[in-house]
Amino acid sequence: MPMEPDVFVWGALLGGCQTHRNVQLGERVAQHLINLEPLNHAFYMNLCDIYAKAGRYNDMRRIRASMKEQRIKKEVPGCSMIEVNGIVHEFSTIGSPDVVMDELVFVLTTLSNEMKILQVTLWREIRKNLIEIKEDQ
Repeated sequence: MPMEPDVFVWGALLGGCQTHRNVQLGERVAQHLINLEPLNHAFYMNLCDIYAKAGRYNDMRRIRASMKEQRIKKEVPGCSMIEVNGIVHEFSTIGSPDVVMDELVFVLTTLSNEMKILQVTLWREIRKNLIEIKEDQ
Protein backbone atom coordinates (compact mmCIF):
# COMPACT_ATOMS: atom_id res chain seq x y z
CA MET A 1 0.00 0.00 0.00
CA PRO A 2 1.57 3.32 -1.03
CA MET A 3 0.39 5.05 2.16
CA GLU A 4 -0.11 4.19 5.79
CA PRO A 5 -3.58 2.61 6.28
CA ASP A 6 -5.97 4.83 8.21
CA VAL A 7 -8.81 3.96 10.56
CA PHE A 8 -11.16 3.36 7.61
CA VAL A 9 -8.86 0.79 6.02
CA TRP A 10 -8.39 -0.94 9.37
CA GLY A 11 -12.15 -0.81 9.94
CA ALA A 12 -12.77 -2.47 6.58
CA LEU A 13 -10.31 -5.19 7.52
CA LEU A 14 -12.14 -5.71 10.82
CA GLY A 15 -15.41 -6.01 8.89
CA GLY A 16 -13.78 -8.65 6.70
CA CYS A 17 -12.65 -10.54 9.78
CA GLN A 18 -16.22 -10.47 11.05
CA THR A 19 -17.61 -11.69 7.71
CA HIS A 20 -15.07 -14.49 7.40
CA ARG A 21 -15.07 -15.36 11.13
CA ASN A 22 -11.34 -14.84 11.49
CA VAL A 23 -11.13 -14.44 15.27
CA GLN A 24 -7.34 -14.26 15.61
CA LEU A 25 -6.86 -11.53 13.02
CA GLY A 26 -10.05 -9.80 14.19
CA GLU A 27 -8.68 -9.52 17.73
CA ARG A 28 -5.43 -7.97 16.51
CA VAL A 29 -7.18 -5.54 14.16
CA ALA A 30 -9.76 -4.54 16.79
CA GLN A 31 -7.01 -3.90 19.35
CA HIS A 32 -5.16 -1.71 16.84
CA LEU A 33 -8.36 0.24 16.12
CA ILE A 34 -9.14 0.60 19.82
CA ASN A 35 -5.64 1.99 20.33
CA LEU A 36 -6.29 4.51 17.54
CA GLU A 37 -9.79 5.50 18.73
CA PRO A 38 -10.40 4.16 22.25
CA LEU A 39 -13.89 5.67 22.56
CA ASN A 40 -15.28 4.40 19.24
CA HIS A 41 -17.98 1.89 20.18
CA ALA A 42 -18.06 0.31 16.70
CA PHE A 43 -14.74 -1.49 17.11
CA TYR A 44 -15.81 -3.04 20.40
CA MET A 45 -19.17 -4.09 18.94
CA ASN A 46 -17.53 -5.66 15.87
CA LEU A 47 -15.24 -7.64 18.14
CA CYS A 48 -18.25 -8.72 20.22
CA ASP A 49 -19.94 -9.94 17.04
CA ILE A 50 -16.81 -11.84 16.00
CA TYR A 51 -16.72 -13.54 19.39
CA ALA A 52 -20.46 -14.31 19.31
CA LYS A 53 -20.23 -15.93 15.87
CA ALA A 54 -17.33 -18.04 17.13
CA GLY A 55 -19.31 -19.10 20.21
CA ARG A 56 -16.88 -17.29 22.51
CA TYR A 57 -19.55 -15.76 24.71
CA ASN A 58 -17.29 -15.22 27.72
CA ASP A 59 -14.99 -13.05 25.58
CA MET A 60 -18.02 -11.19 24.24
CA ARG A 61 -19.23 -10.51 27.80
CA ARG A 62 -15.72 -9.39 28.80
CA ILE A 63 -15.67 -6.80 25.98
CA ARG A 64 -19.14 -5.54 26.88
CA ALA A 65 -18.15 -5.28 30.55
CA SER A 66 -15.06 -3.33 29.51
CA MET A 67 -17.25 -0.97 27.48
CA LYS A 68 -19.56 -0.47 30.44
CA GLU A 69 -16.64 0.13 32.78
CA GLN A 70 -15.20 2.74 30.40
CA ARG A 71 -18.68 4.21 29.79
CA ILE A 72 -18.46 3.51 26.08
CA LYS A 73 -21.86 3.06 24.52
CA LYS A 74 -23.46 3.19 21.14
CA GLU A 75 -24.63 6.75 20.54
CA VAL A 76 -26.25 6.30 17.13
CA PRO A 77 -29.42 4.18 16.89
CA GLY A 78 -29.27 1.05 14.76
CA CYS A 79 -30.98 1.25 11.40
CA SER A 80 -32.08 -1.22 8.72
CA MET A 81 -33.66 -0.74 5.33
CA ILE A 82 -35.78 -2.98 3.13
CA GLU A 83 -37.05 -2.37 -0.39
CA VAL A 84 -40.60 -3.51 -1.14
CA ASN A 85 -42.13 -2.84 -4.56
CA GLY A 86 -39.50 -0.20 -5.34
CA ILE A 87 -40.09 1.70 -2.09
CA VAL A 88 -37.32 1.79 0.52
CA HIS A 89 -38.55 1.52 4.11
CA GLU A 90 -36.22 2.46 6.96
CA PHE A 91 -36.47 1.05 10.47
CA SER A 92 -34.50 2.10 13.51
CA THR A 93 -34.20 1.09 17.13
CA ILE A 94 -35.86 4.36 18.10
CA GLY A 95 -39.02 3.26 16.31
CA SER A 96 -40.82 3.41 13.01
CA PRO A 97 -44.31 4.54 12.07
CA ASP A 98 -46.95 1.97 13.07
CA VAL A 99 -48.37 1.82 9.55
CA VAL A 100 -44.97 0.85 8.14
CA MET A 101 -44.47 -1.70 10.92
CA ASP A 102 -47.90 -3.21 10.22
CA GLU A 103 -46.99 -3.53 6.54
CA LEU A 104 -43.65 -5.09 7.39
CA VAL A 105 -45.22 -7.61 9.76
CA PHE A 106 -47.75 -8.52 7.04
CA VAL A 107 -45.03 -8.96 4.39
CA LEU A 108 -42.78 -10.99 6.68
CA THR A 109 -45.66 -13.20 7.84
CA THR A 110 -46.69 -13.82 4.23
CA LEU A 111 -43.11 -14.65 3.23
CA SER A 112 -42.73 -16.97 6.21
CA ASN A 113 -45.92 -18.84 5.33
CA GLU A 114 -44.89 -19.17 1.68
CA MET A 115 -41.47 -20.49 2.73
CA LYS A 116 -43.10 -23.11 4.97
CA ILE A 117 -45.27 -24.30 2.07
CA LEU A 118 -42.23 -24.44 -0.23
CA GLN A 119 -40.29 -26.36 2.41
CA VAL A 120 -43.00 -29.04 2.63
CA THR A 121 -43.15 -29.27 -1.17
CA LEU A 122 -39.37 -29.47 -1.40
CA TRP A 123 -39.15 -32.30 1.17
CA ARG A 124 -41.86 -34.26 -0.66
CA GLU A 125 -39.89 -33.88 -3.89
CA ILE A 126 -36.64 -34.94 -2.21
CA ARG A 127 -38.29 -38.06 -0.70
CA LYS A 128 -39.81 -38.95 -4.08
CA ASN A 129 -36.41 -38.61 -5.79
CA LEU A 130 -34.65 -40.65 -3.10
CA ILE A 131 -37.21 -43.44 -3.45
CA GLU A 132 -36.72 -43.42 -7.24
CA ILE A 133 -32.93 -43.55 -6.83
CA LYS A 134 -33.22 -46.43 -4.36
CA GLU A 135 -35.54 -48.34 -6.70
CA ASP A 136 -33.13 -47.85 -9.62
CA GLN A 137 -30.29 -49.41 -7.66
